Amino acid sequence: MKNLKGKYWLLMLVGVVFLGIGYAALINIPFNINGSATAKGNMKPEDFKVRFVKPEEQANAVTVSTTGVLASKVTYEVTDDTHASFAIDELMEKGDTVTLVYTVV
Repeated sequence: MKNLKGKYWLLMLVGVVFLGIGYAALINIPFNINGSATAKGNMKPEDFKVRFVKPEEQANAVTVSTTGVLASKVTYEVTDDTHASFAIDELMEKGDTVTLVYTVV
């Protein structure tokens, strides 16, 4: 009976170790977050004019601040007056942040 209890506890310990290894392997799976934002309201289009300033038009038109991520891993683009986009390659750990501030006139 004693030998059976020892095997039971050993089997439980091995199971917990495998669960820990499996969880660690799962949390490193890359994932994508996609989204968009739209500004709408009950107003005439001529009352709501927004234009993204392109980086080549003005220094600091887009500012990037990061925590835990290299700023060089963040790409951004202002394609026209009303469309801007960005991509981030490496948000790997809890607490990694990227903030982009676009200049709008």
